[in-house]
Amino acid sequence: MTDPQTIDGLLKKASAKLSAALSLDHQAARHEARLLLAEQLECDNSFLFSHGDTPLKPAQITSYWNAIERRAAGEPVAYIIGSRGFWRFQFQTTPAALIPRPDTELLVERALAIIAKHPITDVADLGTGTGAIGLSLAAEKTDLRVYLIDASAAALALAKQNQKFIAEQAGCIAPSMLIRSHWLDALGAQSLDMIVSNPPYIAADDPHLKRGDLCFEPP
Repeated sequence: MTDPQTIDGLLKKASAKLSAALSLDHQAARHEARLLLAEQLECDNSFLFSHGDTPLKPAQITSYWNAIERRAAGEPVAYIIGSRGFWRFQFQTTPAALIPRPDTELLVERALAIIAKHPITDVADLGTGTGAIGLSLAAEKTDLRVYLIDASAAALALAKQNQKFIAEQAGCIAPSMLIRSHWLDALGAQSLDMIVSNPPYIAADDPHLKRGDLCFEPP
């Protein structure tokens, strides 16, 4: 019988709880349980695999179980651990902005393909949120000027944190300006070579917004 105080024991218990609470299959529940435990222990998956019989301290167990309870209540993993992988970087995440989605990486890929073929310098990321799109471009093409634009002061504060965070990961990024504005209003006559954006496209009264991760994200 697996000791419930060990890594394997906790993962088994946590996976069962997430599976029941969120209607996840076993593999998905186990994956999320591992992500949260790896964050708690500040380790990677290989450590969890190779140290399954390692007992944890009571404080570690309590902290981990608090995270599991939050996830079981529907809070997104990205908000619980405070980050999400996007493109080739880790972005800080908070409820101030939507969580970067894997499919949005296609937008970065397409923008880079266009930039490679045209003389593009000034790029605006509208509704920047975490800054994921604009900062990924700034990291890949350091000769750009990128305008990170959002109407939300809280979102811009998060993008500013990520500006520094991504610069540390990439080593160097293109100049990126943070601008609070409703779309392009604050730019006036400023000319742009490219606009990138992936704004929310679900109606504010859509019932799906009250389900799952979406009910924790900003409207």
